[in-house]
Amino acid sequence: MAMSDNERQPLLENLLDQSPQKTSYDRKTFQPDLSRYPSTPTLNNRLLKNHVVALFVISFDTKSGNVVEYCVPSGVQLNAVEFKAMPSGSHTVSEDFVYFRNGQDLYGLSCFKRIQVDNQEERGVRMKSVGILCKHFITLHLHMPFLESEVVKQLNSPGNYQRLQEYFTNNIDLNESLIQPYGSNTSVLKITHPAGCFSQFIKFFGVKIFPLWRLILLQKKILFYSPPPVGIACYRVYCCSLLSSSSISLRESQTQPQFYVNVADIAELSSTKTYVACTTEKVFESKKNLYDAFIDIRNISSTSPNIEPLTKVTSEDRKRFAALSQLRPIGSLQEQLQQGDEESEEKYIRFFRAMNDILFQKLTDISSNPDNQISNSELEEMGLYPGADKVFLTQLIELYNFNVDLQPDCVFCC
Repeated sequence: MAMSDNERQPLLENLLDQSPQKTSYDRKTFQPDLSRYPSTPTLNNRLLKNHVVALFVISFDTKSGNVVEYCVPSGVQLNAVEFKAMPSGSHTVSEDFVYFRNGQDLYGLSCFKRIQVDNQEERGVRMKSVGILCKHFITLHLHMPFLESEVVKQLNSPGNYQRLQEYFTNNIDLNESLIQPYGSNTSVLKITHPAGCFSQFIKFFGVKIFPLWRLILLQKKILFYSPPPVGIACYRVYCCSLLSSSSISLRESQTQPQFYVNVADIAELSSTKTYVACTTEKVFESKKNLYDAFIDIRNISSTSPNIEPLTKVTSEDRKRFAALSQLRPIGSLQEQLQQGDEESEEKYIRFFRAMNDILFQKLTDISSNPDNQISNSELEEMGLYPGADKVFLTQLIELYNFNVDLQPDCVFCC
C-alpha cells in the first residue's frame, strides 16, 4: 500500500558512520566474485492446485472489537486472523498492509484502511482490512493490487462480496512460473518500494546489516519492534531472512520468516527454536525468554552473554560494508526510488549468498581434511577476521557440527 514521504523517510536516513576503519590486522577487503553466483532460474510452467486458501474481510466493531465480517469459502479455520489482519495500533494510521503467518502451514497478507464517516454507531470512524491466505508467502505480493482496491470498495460499499467470491474462484490455482524460488530473484522483493525493499533495508540499517547477518546465520530468534505502520517492519523481516540465503545444502540453514506476531503467538514463539518476526506490541521487550535479539527501530540488543557480542558493530563490519557499498546504483536516492534498479538489487542479494556459500563450503572442505585446522589464509578466504569474528565462527561451527579445529591461540590472536 502506498506510503507518504514521512512514512518512507525513516527508511532512507543513514545515521551511522559507515566509513571503514583501520584495524591491527592488515588485509585486503573481502569482495566475493558475484559472477559465480547467478540467479536461480524461474520454476516450471505448471499449476499449483488450491494455492489460495481463503479471502476475508475484517472490520472493527465498537462493541466487539475486531471481527471476521466475511470469509470465502465459508468454514475455513482462520486462527484468530482478525488480530493479525488488523494489528494493535492500526487506528493510529490511515492505511497499512500486514504479512503474517496463520497456523503452521499458511501465510497471509491484508490491506488495512481507515476512513471518517458520518455515523454515530461507528463513532465517526470505519476501519476494515481485506486479506488473503495462501500456501506460499512468496506469492502474497501478487494479490496486493486487488486487496488494496477491494478494501476501498468494502469501506464505501459494505456488504458487497461478489468481487471477493469471483477473485477466489479465478485465482484458487496459481501458475508456478509466477513464483520465484525463495531468495533467488528480486521480483519477489518489491513489497513496499519501487526500488526494491532489500536496498532500502541496507540503507536503513547501514553497517548494522552485518550483526543481523551473523544473528540470522546462527539461527537466532530475532524480533523487530516498531509502531505502526506494520508493512515496513514486515519487509525488514523478509529481508533479514534473505541474509542467510545459500546454495549450500545444510541443516535448515535458512530461517523462515514469521512476519507479524502478537501476544496470541507467545505460546508458539516460546517453543520455536528459530524465527525472525516483527511486532507492534512493546510488551514483548520484557519477555526476554521469547527472543535472542530485540531490534527496536535500529537498536539491536540482547541480554544473553553469548549473543550480545554478536550484536556489536566491529571495525571489520565496516570493511564489509565498504565492499557492499560498491554495489550501490549510481544516481540520487530519489532517482532510485522512482526508477528502481533490479540489477543492483540482485547484486545485493548475491553478495550475501556468495559470502554464505564461501563460508559454508570452506568449512565443509576443512571438516573433510585429516588436518582440520583453519589457517590464516583460509580464514581470509571465508571473509572472516582474527579476533573480531571468533565468537561468530565458534558458534557457527558448533551449530552446524563442522569438524574444525579453531586453534584459538594461533589463529585468533588480536
